[in-house]
Amino acid sequence: MFDGIAPVYDVMNRVMTMGLDQRWRRLAVSEVVWPGDRVLDACCGTGDLAVAAEQRGGRVAGLDFSERMLERARQKSGAIEWVRGDALALPFAEG
Repeated sequence: MFDGIAPVYDVMNRVMTMGLDQRWRRLAVSEVVWPGDRVLDACCGTGDLAVAAEQRGGRVAGLDFSERMLERARQKSGAIEWVRGDALALPFAEG
């Protein structure tokens, strides 16, 4: 399903939430991400939260099981480590 909606996901989010999706991401990142923090955005979708964390100074990895969502995310940032994987079996070392 997520591969199928990937091309319209961002626009759909903006319209359905009347832009509130962007606001909550900014607020969340401003409260918990500090320059130099390591951040994992699990189920990152098209990467908006990961990008916001990167802009705040975080070292970010974005994880999602949908390759088409990750394709869109990769267009937003080349500095973020975009990983295809399962949030229930994280493909990262401990810590």
